[in-house]
Amino acid sequence: MTSKEYPIYPRTSQSSYIVGGSEGSLSVPDLTLWTHIAEPDWWSPISATAVPCEQSDPLVNQILNFCGVIRGDEKPLVSLAEGVRTLEVVDAIHRASRTGETVHLSSNMDKTRAAELHAAQL
Repeated sequence: MTSKEYPIYPRTSQSSYIVGGSEGSLSVPDLTLWTHIAEPDWWSPISATAVPCEQSDPLVNQILNFCGVIRGDEKPLVSLAEGVRTLEVVDAIHRASRTGETVHLSSNMDKTRAAELHAAQL
């Protein structure tokens, strides 16, 4: 099952992911926004709203952004700090699966390291 992100993969009408929060949830790939009609609680009804989204090829979009960054016309869609944090999460998942132990991530990236990453982006 895919999230419909790339047209060559078979599509399904089923949700691949649901991102939940205290104010609502979003199912992917159908982009249905689930929110409470009244105050958020377990007993009040919820409503579903389709979120419009223009379909495009994500790989082409990535390359176009990359070229724009190289030319100096655009900023990266994902910052260096976000990329490093993602790698930290993937590494933690790998270590946890290998050892069977809980791996804790720091809640805040070291400020010096974050400043270095930010400076490297400029």
